[in-house]
This record gives sequence, C-alpha cells and structure tokens, in this order.
Amino acid sequence: MDDFKKLLYRMLAGFAILIVVFLSLAFLWSCGFDFSCKRAAPPVARTPIPTLSAAHISSAPQTDGVGEFTKCKVRAVDLIGAWVEAGTPDADAFPFTDMNGASCQAAFDTDVFPLFNESQVWYHGASSCTACHNSTLAANRSAGLDLSSSASILAGSGRESVDAAQGSSILGSWYTSKLYLSLTMSENVVYGHPSLAQTETLVVYAGAPLPPPTVTPTP
Repeated sequence: MDDFKKLLYRMLAGFAILIVVFLSLAFLWSCGFDFSCKRAAPPVARTPIPTLSAAHISSAPQTDGVGEFTKCKVRAVDLIGAWVEAGTPDADAFPFTDMNGASCQAAFDTDVFPLFNESQVWYHGASSCTACHNSTLAANRSAGLDLSSSASILAGSGRESVDAAQGSSILGSWYTSKLYLSLTMSENVVYGHPSLAQTETLVVYAGAPLPPPTVTPTP
C-alpha cells in the first residue's frame, strides 16, 4: 500500500513539474527573457519600402463620349406599349418617353423582342416567353400564341398551326389589349407569367435618347 502511495505521489509531482516546464517554455518562446513581453505583441503591418511618394494625376482623364452608357430607363410594359402604339414597326425605330421624361427611340429586334425571347427577364428564375409561346403552338401550353417574331405576335392567339389564318388579336389599343392584360393580371396568374407586382416594377434600359432638335438661327 505504501509503495502505491509513493508511486502516485511521484506521478503527481512529475505531472506538476511537466506543467511548470511547459509554461516556462511557452513564456520564453513568446517573450524571451524580457518580462515586458514585447515579442508577444502583434506585428505591425508595414510596407517594405519606408516611404512612398504620393500618387498624382496631373489631370482628369479625357473622354470623347464613346462607350458611355446612353440607354433610356423605362418600364418594360411601357416600352412594349410604345411599340404597339407606334404601329408595331418591325425594322424601323419607334419613339418613347423614358422615366426621366426624355425623348428616346428603340427598335423591336434589339429592345422589345428580348423581353419575350430571353429568360430571367420578368423575375428571377423566369423562363422566356417563347419557351411556351413558340411555333409549336401546343394548345394546352401556348394558347395558340407564337411570340417568336413580330409577324407571329401580330398573327394573334388561338391558332392551331403557324400556317393558320389570323387568330385573335392580342394587341389593338395597348392598355386594353390581351397582351397587356395578361402581363398585368393580378389574380389567377398563369404559371410562368409574371405577377402584377413583378410587371409593375420591371424597369429596363433600352433604346437611346433622341438628339436635341437643331435650331436654325434667324438671320
């Protein structure tokens, strides 16, 4: 029994000595023999060069305007409406007024058609309109409406094939048209269509401002 006690005491004493040695080594590693422990302070981030001359730009960069952002800010439904009210031109530019009151012009192919043909436009995760409304004209999916070109948009809905005669018009007077009402439908929203909130808040940058009219000086 006495031998066991001696062994236990020796183990406890050895453990205590190990702790003391460990703490001593840790202190010496961090602080050395300096009790102010400056070596343990975090290093100061410094540039490898003692001094650097201040950067200086002699003059502001000059620009001739090339590459500057010049598109107009407009609600998507108002842009489509301007195209409709202008007579749905295919290749010619049509006028519209942007949200800042500026007179602008846009084109169907570059400004209106992407609203139908590109995904992620009307809301996050949205498919393109033409994913359903295309030349296949599946009755249970597209309502016989093809939005893949200006001509097919003008052909209307309710067609059984691309060769079918004129269907039911979706344009006419814009704010009472089937297309506008479908885009701004607030109840019973068709799957894949944007909600009223998404339609009202969708703002796009399209077209370009019209140049100011030139004034001929009076002689």
